[in-house]
Amino acid sequence: MLDLTFLATGYRQHVFTRTGADDGWVYKVPVAFGRVLPFDFGRIETIRPRNPVHGVAHALLIRCPRPLTAVRNRALIAHFSRKRLREFRAMLRLLERLAERGADDVVLPYRSIPDANARLRVAGREYRYAGPVLAQKRADVFRVRAESLRAYDPAELIEAQHRLWAHGFAIVETGEILGPRSWSVVDGRLKLADTSSLTADRRLARQSLAPALLDERQAIVTRKLREAGSTFAIDEYCCTVRSEINEDTFDRLWGAALRRGRRAPR
Repeated sequence: MLDLTFLATGYRQHVFTRTGADDGWVYKVPVAFGRVLPFDFGRIETIRPRNPVHGVAHALLIRCPRPLTAVRNRALIAHFSRKRLREFRAMLRLLERLAERGADDVVLPYRSIPDANARLRVAGREYRYAGPVLAQKRADVFRVRAESLRAYDPAELIEAQHRLWAHGFAIVETGEILGPRSWSVVDGRLKLADTSSLTADRRLARQSLAPALLDERQAIVTRKLREAGSTFAIDEYCCTVRSEINEDTFDRLWGAALRRGRRAPR
């Protein structure tokens, strides 16, 4: 049984380390807000469903009568726990396909444990967990800071995404698309740390490259750097990245390696 201690959490995954000793890996499990960590019910009101049916259901959840709030909250916790578990398992299957096509070296070294048993230690409490675990090499993950942006050549970010596109995969989160969020340098090479942002859905991948979305993300990064007093040339950086990370280049490269019938060179 794995004995793990809580390290951090994201939107889709809780992150743990080995209890008592750092073995050089982190262990990720699907998030279980409301069970392992508190559920932020206030965030439900900020969700804007695109599907009209989901929109009606969402409105009903927000306007739930007070006597039924506890029932609603239990239902939400169960729903999101099941949803995140399905997404986590789908991510592990996608990583298997990435490895089969020889492009898995774009991401941090990892190993998949499909049916693990673990003791999760969180804030002085313990939880038993049975299910999939993603073990990933521990590394310093970049955030929106000038020192992170200076830690790698933007050409590496472009090359990594082109390799993914050529093999039928892509990143869907704009923070990862433009960098530096969720990337890391390991043994001198840029690696993607957050594998939950990967997809094999061409339509979704292309939508994520919409100029308006990238403009919005560029503005966020620029504002954060300026607020921190940074003089990093963010406009030049984004211009370099976006000259090769865009819809036209995507259309040209998507599935190119598969059409040629070969694996990615390492």
